[in-house]
Amino acid sequence: MNRRAFTLSLAMFFALHLVAVSAETRRERQDSAPKISYRLSIPKPERRRLHIHLLLEHPESQDVRFSIPAWTPGYYQILTYQTDIEALKARDGKGNSLPWTHDSARSWTVHCPLPGPPPDRLELDYDVYAHDAGLGFFGTVLDPAAQRGYVNGASAFLYVDGMTQSPVSLEVGLPTGWNIATPLPPLTSSPPTPNPAVTRYQASSYDDLIDSPLQFGQFSSTEFQSDGATFTCACIGSTNWDKAKVAVVLTKIVHAAIQVFGKPPFRHYLFLYHIGGGGFSGGLEHHNSTVIHLGSSLRDGSSEEFQSVTAHEFFHAWNVKRVRPLGLGPFDYTQPVRTASLWWAEGVTDYYADLILFRAGLRDRSWLLNDLSDRIGELENTPSRHRVTLEEASRRAWEGGSEGFDGLSYYLKGSLAGLYFDLRIRTLSGGKRSLDDVMRLLDAEYGAKGKGYPEEAVLKALESVAQTDLRTEYHAVIQSAEEIAWDDVFSAASLLLQQETVSYLGIQIRPAEPVAKSGVLIQSIEPGSAAARLSLRPGDRILTLNGEEVRQDTLITALHKLPPKSALTLAVERGSERLVLTGDSGERFQNTTLAVKAVNVGTPGAPLLFEATMR
Repeated sequence: MNRRAFTLSLAMFFALHLVAVSAETRRERQDSAPKISYRLSIPKPERRRLHIHLLLEHPESQDVRFSIPAWTPGYYQILTYQTDIEALKARDGKGNSLPWTHDSARSWTVHCPLPGPPPDRLELDYDVYAHDAGLGFFGTVLDPAAQRGYVNGASAFLYVDGMTQSPVSLEVGLPTGWNIATPLPPLTSSPPTPNPAVTRYQASSYDDLIDSPLQFGQFSSTEFQSDGATFTCACIGSTNWDKAKVAVVLTKIVHAAIQVFGKPPFRHYLFLYHIGGGGFSGGLEHHNSTVIHLGSSLRDGSSEEFQSVTAHEFFHAWNVKRVRPLGLGPFDYTQPVRTASLWWAEGVTDYYADLILFRAGLRDRSWLLNDLSDRIGELENTPSRHRVTLEEASRRAWEGGSEGFDGLSYYLKGSLAGLYFDLRIRTLSGGKRSLDDVMRLLDAEYGAKGKGYPEEAVLKALESVAQTDLRTEYHAVIQSAEEIAWDDVFSAASLLLQQETVSYLGIQIRPAEPVAKSGVLIQSIEPGSAAARLSLRPGDRILTLNGEEVRQDTLITALHKLPPKSALTLAVERGSERLVLTGDSGERFQNTTLAVKAVNVGTPGAPLLFEATMR
């Protein structure tokens, strides 16, 4: 071996040695990095308690704080999950008990003994009282009689402060014969068994974990394929459904939604339907699943309730879960997270729910126009539209029941804002572009990059697609309490809006009153209504209207005989007093209709109304 060869060999030896040492060092660091794992079990279903075991390996400090979220993503209300956390115990890896303090309403701090380093393992055990009797998707449910349960992760899993973005694993142990459905990927590549005793899952973070609901117990399900993804539909609480027909309807819905963006952002998606409990319908979105509550069975999937809620929640897989405002991921679980863009996240999603059903061929154009005209009429009859902007309704959702603020729903007006800008873009571009292109632009710039968008991004995207300045219109529709100027927008799109108005007081009548009893007893009064301007009060009894005696069954007829804004004289009984109040009637819209004008086929706008635009 010559000197040059020896030198090269020696250099190569040291290089390989350094690589080996570096790899070993990385493995040591990875092995000693903090790791979080959960184990969920149901030792005694009849107790209606879930047991959670949380293991934190290699904690980095002597004192470790564990917390339960104050809210769950998708529902903008402060909740009290902490009241269902019971029997909390902490210990180290050797089984020694560790002291803890309940230092705030939603937090527990475990104290490791000093002096010395933190223990290699810190284990936390606690029970969750699974008694949620709400709408079937906000909390934790365990029904031993029906042999089933459900977990919304935010209500059950404590997180380690400062580690919500760290990977976690979950092990689930169920009673014999219980099934499980969850969008979480299994930790191993082996397929799940029909009745798993223990199943292990992985999540990229705590955010991912609690965004993945768990349904277990007895339920029926079916599976179908669409656009390269696998979909599972599970029905809980009812066996009265035609799986094949429901799958056909769902296939049409998911395909129409996916076509807006071109491809699904997931490989597997889970629909969970909770059936029963009255006429309520609604859902909670997750990044690759949704949980929906319906008052009646899925049957053959033809009901409007089933289709509309499904289309809305499924579209959330993009709009709000992927294309999301800043603050809605990663999440601050300690306090309300406010954004002015919920009108876009929820209201425009509601508009797309209608478009999806139309484009899927499940509802015709007449249905679509009727639904939109009903929305316009409902907004016109909302007094708070004169007081509250869409941005304010979005920011103050936490004070408005997660639907808006002061009576203005960002679902309702937000869906109509979506209609407004969709029509504007279509007419400005001669039908070549639409709101679909805005969605795709926001997805490309933010969703695909895993970034939340700032509040000004929606306007910028609208203007980019419309290729015109929309600031004045955006301000009028979104940032002010002005009336939406429909006439020019509809006319340009070859649509015609017709509305009738009637006289209106704005009172709620005491329902327990006999219909035939003389006079009308007022239960409540709408703010800003004609009744408020007349100085009527709850508890007043209206005896006459313009000299004519009235009862519950005749008041509305008497009002409708009068043109809107007519002079009124009311005789009112207020306790022992008899008063005469004067003023004007209000105005209420009814019989709102939206129709396509009779136009030539080649007229820009009309032939392309609501259809998908090409990417």
